[in-house]
Amino acid sequence: MGKNLCAQLRNIRDGKARNYGVSVSDVYEYDLDSTPEELDAWCASADFVFNLAGVNRPQNASEFMEGNFGFASTLLDTLRKHGNACPVMLSSSQQASLTGRFGDSEYGRSKKAGEDLFLHYGAETGAKVLVYRFPNLFGKWCRPNYNSAVATFCNAFANDLPYTVNDPSVELELLYIDDLVDEMIAALRGEEHRCEGLSEACRLLPSESKNILNFQGNEESRKCRLPIYIARSNEEKFLLVKKSKVSLAQKEVIELNIDVELKPDEEFAVKARHYVVLLQGGDEYCRKMWKKLVNMTMVQNQKLYDRLDVTLSDKDIMGESLYNDMLPEVVDDLMKRGIAVEDQGAVVVYLPQFKNKEGKPLGNIIRKNDGGYLYTTTDIACAKYRAQTLKADRILYFTDSRQQQHLETVWAICKKAGYVGDNVSMEHCPFGMMLGKDGKPFKTRSGGTVKLRDVLDEAEARVTNLLKERNSTLSDEEKKQVIHNIAIGAVKYADLCKNRTTDYVFDWDQMLSFEGNTAPYLQYAYSRIRAIFRKAKDPSLGDIKITCDAEEDLANKLLAFAEAVQSVGDKTLPNLLCNYIFELSNLFMHFYEACPILKDDVPEDVRKSRLALCDLTAKVLKQGLSLLGINVMEQM
Repeated sequence: MGKNLCAQLRNIRDGKARNYGVSVSDVYEYDLDSTPEELDAWCASADFVFNLAGVNRPQNASEFMEGNFGFASTLLDTLRKHGNACPVMLSSSQQASLTGRFGDSEYGRSKKAGEDLFLHYGAETGAKVLVYRFPNLFGKWCRPNYNSAVATFCNAFANDLPYTVNDPSVELELLYIDDLVDEMIAALRGEEHRCEGLSEACRLLPSESKNILNFQGNEESRKCRLPIYIARSNEEKFLLVKKSKVSLAQKEVIELNIDVELKPDEEFAVKARHYVVLLQGGDEYCRKMWKKLVNMTMVQNQKLYDRLDVTLSDKDIMGESLYNDMLPEVVDDLMKRGIAVEDQGAVVVYLPQFKNKEGKPLGNIIRKNDGGYLYTTTDIACAKYRAQTLKADRILYFTDSRQQQHLETVWAICKKAGYVGDNVSMEHCPFGMMLGKDGKPFKTRSGGTVKLRDVLDEAEARVTNLLKERNSTLSDEEKKQVIHNIAIGAVKYADLCKNRTTDYVFDWDQMLSFEGNTAPYLQYAYSRIRAIFRKAKDPSLGDIKITCDAEEDLANKLLAFAEAVQSVGDKTLPNLLCNYIFELSNLFMHFYEACPILKDDVPEDVRKSRLALCDLTAKVLKQGLSLLGINVMEQM
């Protein structure tokens, strides 16, 4: 891994690889032959650290911890010594999950210890920490019988050597070394690929999020109703769809017309359901029409992702269509095992622990009498795929609270069938509704659904007017970026700072206020701290010395950052981190008012100590807001 990465970094440095969008001036390669003095010097000046060190095949199991944890500790201590909070990357392993066949892995325990060490370091220093759990690698310079199962097998096969397969049922997950190197260099650019989920909550699960993908529901009856309606309404509109010329606005109007005009039309509803069956069955014409409409939606989604600084792309999409081929297999398997039965032409799973209104076991249809499949079937296949193929050990469902019973029945079927093991946690994370000031669901003046793009447009327009009123001295380019960061941050934070499970009132004035628990207030707090360093004649930091209550309160709050982040991951409640950041900002303001920093009569050691507290506060604010998907600015 290190040999391939260093080779490509040197190619970039020497101008031989120019398509990566990053420049490299020096590559420091620390290995077993390097000296402690070299490590010390390089940690002082490095802009990015890749920690690829590790022990794979020790003579004694105790060497795992020494090699995979011991050096990591030395490395981080050296960076800490020099105050170098550059980004750090840790090469870990899937075995660090300590689940399934990795439950007793000494190697996995040592890798997990390294992960915990790195994540704690990031929380303490504000440094960006990237933890990668790699599967089995193969490619250039892989060594047989050492670091690559593929190399081991190929070497044995090519040289007619004996080889052993310990468990034929295990499906290896493989990663080509060039793809890994590309990802490492993307991380160097600050464009690492990580999971993003509802309200960006997955940012708070950095070492667990590799296999959390963007699941897009895309085959419900509405997607089939749309091309039918267009064909029925006007032949010309139908031709426009064939040529992909229907605009998003036209599509939305057509969808609205469907609801208004055709809700009571049973004939139309029957036809739509029939087309769902054809679509799920792979009908070429239906899939072609459906794909055009889905692509139109996804293009607009990607524009919103980009605008929201969300790093999702087409590669992350896992639509319902992915599971089409699995649906007949799931139904057949459940029937063969007696878990599902045929009832009036449909296939049903009866669960005695769930009762209907008559007190009888609740029936869950997994295939209708017309051959169509339902959400229950797709959700079973989805859970099965994540548990058995992606090896997920925690599956989070962010949906409306009304889906609770549906999900519980899906989980019960999955557990009964053995599709999902007892070691996999399946959690429903329900969310409340966004309300207008009248206490009713947030709507447009005409009563329609408010579009996210319209909310973002309005937010940027309002921030533009606010900056005009404040007579900002920023350049046009700086002002454009500030407007974007404040507007997008305000919208995100307004959603994240509320308890996920409760309804809340959408209020523009509160959202964009520079006072109170809002993103603009916190972004401004960060900018004010950075301004202290611009004003300081000597911005160097010193050892922190606690001399008063305000300093102690601030320091204690900074030490609680890791616990706050962990609680968000445990409880899936981003508002806990919002509360922490807001409380930290308030404590800093109290510290700033009570403890002079740059005044001439402040002793040098006290000034440097207080500057160190300022620096740590800024780093925690920046890291905390980054976890929420919110940018900060040096000046506002």
